[in-house]
Amino acid sequence: MTMKKSILAALVSLSLMSCFAPAQDLTHSVSLEVLFPPTSPQQRDYDDVQNVLLNKSSRAFPYISGAVIRVDWSDFDLGDASTGKHSRYDFKIIDNAIAPWIAAGKTANLVLHTTPYGGPPSCPGSGSGSHGQSGVGNCAMPAWMWTALGGSNYVTCDGAQAPNFFADAFQSNYEAAIKALTEHYAQNKSVSYIRVGLGKGGEINLPRGWQDPSTACGEAYTKRWGYTVGDSDKYTWNAYLEKMVNFEGSLHSSRQLMVSITPVQAPGVNPQEVSDFLALIAVKNGVGFGNQGLGGMAMRNCTGMQADWCALFERFQGQVPLELQTLGPTCPNCEAGAQPQGQGQGKQGGWQNRNWGQGPGGGGGQGQGRGQWGGRQQGGQGQGGQQGGGMNLAKLSQMTGPLPPLIPFAIKNHATVIELYTEDWLIAFSARHPQNQTYGDGYAQAIQGAAAK
Repeated sequence: MTMKKSILAALVSLSLMSCFAPAQDLTHSVSLEVLFPPTSPQQRDYDDVQNVLLNKSSRAFPYISGAVIRVDWSDFDLGDASTGKHSRYDFKIIDNAIAPWIAAGKTANLVLHTTPYGGPPSCPGSGSGSHGQSGVGNCAMPAWMWTALGGSNYVTCDGAQAPNFFADAFQSNYEAAIKALTEHYAQNKSVSYIRVGLGKGGEINLPRGWQDPSTACGEAYTKRWGYTVGDSDKYTWNAYLEKMVNFEGSLHSSRQLMVSITPVQAPGVNPQEVSDFLALIAVKNGVGFGNQGLGGMAMRNCTGMQADWCALFERFQGQVPLELQTLGPTCPNCEAGAQPQGQGQGKQGGWQNRNWGQGPGGGGGQGQGRGQWGGRQQGGQGQGGQQGGGMNLAKLSQMTGPLPPLIPFAIKNHATVIELYTEDWLIAFSARHPQNQTYGDGYAQAIQGAAAK
């Protein structure tokens, strides 16, 4: 059989399998997801993922519900950069990324990005981000969209080009892309949920420095475009988020849609105000919601910088899926909820803005920036852990703390979807991982206990 015929046969098999895959109950049971696994052999831990997490005979396999795959808007929305016009949608990059998980009988979940937390100077030659525009620090945005927006509707914040989310050209094209994405996977029951990023990353945060009018970034967001945040739709960012979540609800998607409730900071504003406002809107639209900062600090205080997720989960349990993602890969030998050592930017630089290892000051020396972790870039060089300000990988892991107490805390507080970084699955189940011998049993027991719920 030729390679072309083999690929065609695999796609046909995958299509048939996905049509009959059982739907996941994301509202009442607990699903455990592998967060941002490597998707190409060039990425770190790729072989371990194939041999340990995707191997049906491995100890890990029965406990994995599926994988969470990062999707850049540029991955599937193609157009002409010279004219700023959309031309077609092409889902091959996404289909290829999710295929191994679906072939193994697992689900695939998508997290859609328009503006990353940190990006490489050049977009990759293939795979996710390869259709972005190099040199602007943002490979997630379709290259043609910068032309469509025009120079008056984007600005550089913290080394990465970011859009005016309020611009008509942004909202109309992004809504069309969200609709196309949900329709493409409408009949594929192996795609379980899609989390739509409405700000930075797959979340609702604004670019770092947006509220400082003394900078070009802050001047654009606060003065030129009029961004404000607060506890009602009289604030412009709240109104934008409400409009977009209402749009998601109007799609009546057969795939579960999700939204983030991460904290949004501004002078004089409690960081949980926007999440308290948005959660009710999500529930009214049947959109699940969740927080991407699960760590030991939440066990001490779940309000403020934790976006009040504990109280919101208590209020809306059983109505929509409730998702939690750990702040970073966990730290097996750290005290739960330990404050990071060194200077850096504290919560603002590390948590809200996730500015891993970028900018002047703070920092904490050199580190090992992992591909899919640093800057949330799959397979990129990663910014986390390198010299400079913000919050590096080691500090984020220290803030997250060890995994065993986090999982029962999440379940006790009604989480129904728990996303765990690939690293933590390998600590639990891969004998090749350097921390498996010491901490593997405890990690595996925590995961097994959650899977039994």
